[in-house]
Amino acid sequence: MMYSESMASSMLPPGPRLPWIPFGGGRRRCLGAAFASFEMRVALRTILRDAVLRPADTREERARSHHITLVPARGARVVREA
Repeated sequence: MMYSESMASSMLPPGPRLPWIPFGGGRRRCLGAAFASFEMRVALRTILRDAVLRPADTREERARSHHITLVPARGARVVREA
């Protein structure tokens, strides 16, 4: 049996919906969020262990507000050195 998005959301108990927060929030928070975050840190650390990164642009990167956090205004592009 297939459920559409509208049917699936109407079957959920009432509560806050926070789709823009990674892994959701409140009662519907992802059960695997802690493990997924840990796994992501381990994978990135392994991949980038020997990498040398430098900014792609020498101009100063300003921060801008994005929802509840600050993000780089131009995306913080980097170049991997050989």
